[in-house]
Amino acid sequence: MNQETLRRVKFFPLTLAIIFLVNFLIGEAILRVAVFSGLELFTPIKKAQYFSPYGSENYYKLNNLFAVQRLGDLKRRQLFPHPELGWVGNFSAENYHHNKESEIKGRQVVLLFGDSFANCMNNPIDYQDILEQNNEFSKSYYLLNYAVDGYGLDQIYLLLTKVLDLYDNPIVLFSFTTIDLDRSVVQLTVPQKPYFTAKGDTLYLKKPVRQSIDEFISMNPPMIGSYLGSFVKSIISLVYHNVFCPDTSVFGDSEQRIDPIKRVNKLILMKTIELLELKDINYKVLVFHTNWRGESPVNSNDWRDNFLLPLFDDLKVRPVWAKFLIQKDALAMSTPFHQYFLSDGHPATQYVQLVAEEIKSVIGLADVIK
Repeated sequence: MNQETLRRVKFFPLTLAIIFLVNFLIGEAILRVAVFSGLELFTPIKKAQYFSPYGSENYYKLNNLFAVQRLGDLKRRQLFPHPELGWVGNFSAENYHHNKESEIKGRQVVLLFGDSFANCMNNPIDYQDILEQNNEFSKSYYLLNYAVDGYGLDQIYLLLTKVLDLYDNPIVLFSFTTIDLDRSVVQLTVPQKPYFTAKGDTLYLKKPVRQSIDEFISMNPPMIGSYLGSFVKSIISLVYHNVFCPDTSVFGDSEQRIDPIKRVNKLILMKTIELLELKDINYKVLVFHTNWRGESPVNSNDWRDNFLLPLFDDLKVRPVWAKFLIQKDALAMSTPFHQYFLSDGHPATQYVQLVAEEIKSVIGLADVIK
């Protein structure tokens, strides 16, 4: 082997590395231009989950940016947050009284807190409809649904603290979906929202900044190290999940991201139960599960379930666990799991009816429902 050949062999790895790096940087630049262009051609790749884990702050920032591009929604871009909750639902933004409280008419109030799952998003029926059709329920009780689409566990808890003293002797149904845990530590979903940080056993509340989404994201842009690297990683993860591990989570969350979520939500749930117990409120906790992004009813490996179940044991709380209701009903009725969900992962009618029956069972108990 002559000197020239030896020299080429010696520098071959370096040459390959340089070629790879140059091509990677070109690919990165092209992808960034495509992602943030307004061209419809690139719409299929403008999905936040391709570049950041679902539920992360970067995910929501990208989701907002892509939604504005896709929908051209000026109203969304100019939306300012509610100073305490981020946004509100079927209740007054000033005093938190429910829009339907005039319908109580002397009956005992049942307060349902939660997110879009409790609000029966995209479903033709809701818990109000089902429960009002039950003569025994409608004669003595009236449901005020305080669930708000897009809320995290933090917002659900904050709303609870503002509503509890508005009604005499209420029964409280405190619900959340397992993926709401992720929202408790981020500054925005749509639009900005309050969020918590934890230091030791203390929660610190950060209220929303009064800025439009455009202003907020321009001052706090997504922090993505490499769009190309994130895109390739997410595609590989998605393929691996679908081919080899269909019954496990596709999230692939790191402990670095999960640990703060666990710390904050543990304290939120502890404070929630403490508040309800202190006020001697009759309550039940409802935990919803989705069939979205890998969080299927047959998935027993999700970190959220493995975090929540032991925590509820420690708190001596027995929640209504939607996953168990679905598994039991599916086994008894030979119903495929997908029939309990709409295409977007929210509860279908059968899922809603299962939970409604559980609510009626809870309310029908003669003694304290804990």
